[in-house]
Amino acid sequence: MELLRLAPLRGPNPYTAKPVFEVVVSTRGWRNGRTARLVEQLQPHLPLLCGEEMQPSRLAASGHGRARMSRDMGSLLRDAYHAGAHRSPPVPEILECLVRSFQFLAGVNAEFGEIRETDESDVWTLVFEFEEERLARACLEAAVEVGLAAADQLPLRLPERIKDLVDLADDVRLGPSTRAIVDAAKARGIPCRRMNYTSLVQLGEGCRQRRIWTAETDATSAIAESIASDKDLTKKLLAAAGVPVPRGRVVSSAEDAWAAACEIGLPAVVKPQNANHARGVSLDLRHREQVLGAYDYAVELGDGAPVMVEQFGRGQQHRLLVVGDRMIAAACGEGEFVVGDGRQSVEELVEEANRNPLRGVNYTNQLSVLRLNHSAIDELSRQGLKLESVPESGRRVMVQRIGDLTMDCTNRVHSEVAARAVLAAQTVGLDIAGLDVVAEDISRPLEEQRGMILEVNAGPSLSMHIAPLHGEPQPVGQAIVSMIYPAGKPATIPIALITGTGDRPLVADRLARLLQSSGFCTGLATSRQRRFGTHQLDDGNWTDWSNLESLLMHRHLEAAVCESRPGQAAREGLASPRSDVVIVTQDRVKNDGRSELDRAGILAALNSLAPAGTLVLAVDDPDAELFATRHPGPIYWIASSSINERLLRSDDVIVALRGANVTASGPNRSWSTNCPDGVTPEHSACMIVPAVAAWMVISGSGEARNFEAPR
Repeated sequence: MELLRLAPLRGPNPYTAKPVFEVVVSTRGWRNGRTARLVEQLQPHLPLLCGEEMQPSRLAASGHGRARMSRDMGSLLRDAYHAGAHRSPPVPEILECLVRSFQFLAGVNAEFGEIRETDESDVWTLVFEFEEERLARACLEAAVEVGLAAADQLPLRLPERIKDLVDLADDVRLGPSTRAIVDAAKARGIPCRRMNYTSLVQLGEGCRQRRIWTAETDATSAIAESIASDKDLTKKLLAAAGVPVPRGRVVSSAEDAWAAACEIGLPAVVKPQNANHARGVSLDLRHREQVLGAYDYAVELGDGAPVMVEQFGRGQQHRLLVVGDRMIAAACGEGEFVVGDGRQSVEELVEEANRNPLRGVNYTNQLSVLRLNHSAIDELSRQGLKLESVPESGRRVMVQRIGDLTMDCTNRVHSEVAARAVLAAQTVGLDIAGLDVVAEDISRPLEEQRGMILEVNAGPSLSMHIAPLHGEPQPVGQAIVSMIYPAGKPATIPIALITGTGDRPLVADRLARLLQSSGFCTGLATSRQRRFGTHQLDDGNWTDWSNLESLLMHRHLEAAVCESRPGQAAREGLASPRSDVVIVTQDRVKNDGRSELDRAGILAALNSLAPAGTLVLAVDDPDAELFATRHPGPIYWIASSSINERLLRSDDVIVALRGANVTASGPNRSWSTNCPDGVTPEHSACMIVPAVAAWMVISGSGEARNFEAPR
């Protein structure tokens, strides 16, 4: 088995609108006996490969279920196993299923995949969807290595390989918070564009774009973030607004910490002013030695931040998520315990608990690692225990007072508690905030139980709401997208794509000029030039990708016109992730049919076209019937000869040159416009009329309105 070619198609392509890898695989010299051994060796590992051993909560966090992968991978190998070697599936088919299985186990829901025979014997084209290119390559390499090892009856090392892929996914994928927002945006048809290798993402296009970074938006105030990071200032503002908060103050020394604890009353809490993820926090301190030690611990882990002493609140820890003017979700947790067995020490029990596959240091792990730090040792001493102590069988030993927030409690939050949370977020000035609340019963008002809001966090994690270990996931991503783009607010701008074998730059240039003259601030991206409005940007050696990407990031852009070279689109995928109008040009000089490569590139452009988008196509195009059948939406036919009535549909429009006018006629309507000046007749029908037709669609001439110019 040999990989002859590996090419990422990063945009719409001849196979699908999704990014895919196209892999050419040779199986020359591969004998059926090796295929039989491959199937036989993989058979015992099907529960793992099909995701049947994954935790349901991890599946929820990944945003997908088992059904598709179990059917594809399981049925393929089980059928092959029972059929015998003479009826085994092609090796590339097994390889394709393995690649998607590894992506699935790494958290990527990449459903699209297929194999195709080529004209060469024992050479196949394998195609599979991907999310992150680096991760997909690693999954392919792992699939090849596992396939070869299975065929040669060597150790497969599946658990180790899968762990490596999961760790890589944690490094290269968007985090769960950002991904929840991106998934919700895509479900609404809002384009998403990752802008760097962290979590900065652009939603929408051009003048309608917005940006997010984890759970922060481009409307999140820097002043509000600064206030939220100053815990003492936050408490003063909340107290002034009538929000219940713990009493306390910033201290300057260990002795001052003890003095402050005595002022507010014991028990007390000592923590760094910038405490995050409970780092450097000590709770329920009742004695002088505890407070003094907790001060040193807070200084050690506080990175130079001031130390605070404040009132200790009794009850469970809760995290309330506020988006805009609503509390959207709530989660709660309890302290971390280990249970004695009469044999193992506390330290050994903690080591055993940390072997739980749900625990880890990756942000996708649902439980954090238990750490035997100063706070834990202090907690053990309260219970009369040390690290080497052996608790009796059945005894619950608390290791950490602040545990992971694993339980959804959204439906239990009292309306007054939710109102206090919203008031707290608005007082600080945050559009998205995570509120740390301590309360014995979250279904009662805070004032009734001396409950309090401890902190207001900017850019909070959404993980505990997306995939709680207990309870129902909450639609937090949808809530954030709805705040950014309320119902009816558009996120996209018109994008026209010029493809085919004719003079694409000329058609694109003419269309851009027409749109600019109609009031659209228009960007143009072709192999000859890049232009924004009337400003020529440069004549550099830009690719189709960098041309269009740079335009769509422009905050004033109201419409975009770009060229797609069919050969490049077939080999690399389309630069435009979506388009609203596609013009297929043809070479009038060489009008002798297209190459398969050019045809594949044009089909890639059609895959980018929205179902309700418009295709502009010449009636005498040699591939007119093929392209028309691939697009369910309206077609503007450029007529230089009679049209095949069989191809016409109810919403199609015929556009033609009549003297000095371009006329268009559709169902029960017709309209016309002047042909642009300075156009030679021989170029009008094949070059200019398609541009005018696309302009009619985008500008809204007659009843062909698909878009309105942003104002």
